Amino acid sequence: MRNLKKKYCGVGFAEALIALMISGIVSIVLMRISSSSLSELSRLEIQDEMEYLAVSTAVHLQRQAIEERVNNPDDNIFHDDIELGTCYLFAEDGSGTIDITSSIIGKVREEFVSSSSNTDDPYFQVFCRETEASDKQKVLFTVIVGSKKHKGLNTTKNDIKDYEYLAVINL
Repeated sequence: MRNLKKKYCGVGFAEALIALMISGIVSIVLMRISSSSLSELSRLEIQDEMEYLAVSTAVHLQRQAIEERVNNPDDNIFHDDIELGTCYLFAEDGSGTIDITSSIIGKVREEFVSSSSNTDDPYFQVFCRETEASDKQKVLFTVIVGSKKHKGLNTTKNDIKDYEYLAVINL
C-alpha cells in the first residue's frame, strides 16, 4: 500500500524566492556598473575632444605664424599685435577675437561664455600669449579649450575641467 498522507514541504518555493531576490540585487549592481562606465566613457570622450581641439588650435596658430612670416616679414601680427597676458578667442576665419586683459582662467571662461552664447559649438577655444619673444623667434602661448556645458573648474562626475595646452610658436 501506498502512503497517501505524505506531508509536502515548500522548501523549493522559498529557495526560488531567494534566488530571484539575489538575481535582482546582482542585476541592480551590474546596471550601476554599466551606468557609471557609460558616464565615464562620455566624460573621457569630451576630454579627448578638448585635447584634440587644443592641439589643432596650436597647429593652426603655428601655420598662421608661418604665413605671416612669409607674407609680412616686417610686420608680424604674432610679435607686434598680440599682447602679452591678453587672451583671444580662436576662430578659424580670424574673426571674433575678444580682448581679455586678465589671464585668469575663470575670467576667460566668464567673458567668452557670456559673449558667445549664440554659437552652436559646444566648446570654446582661447589662446593667451604667455611670454615676450626675446629673440623674436619663439613665443609661448597657452591654448585653453573648455566645454560650454560644464563649469570647467574641476574634473568630477558632474564637471570637466578646462583643458590648457602650452604651445611654442616659431615666428
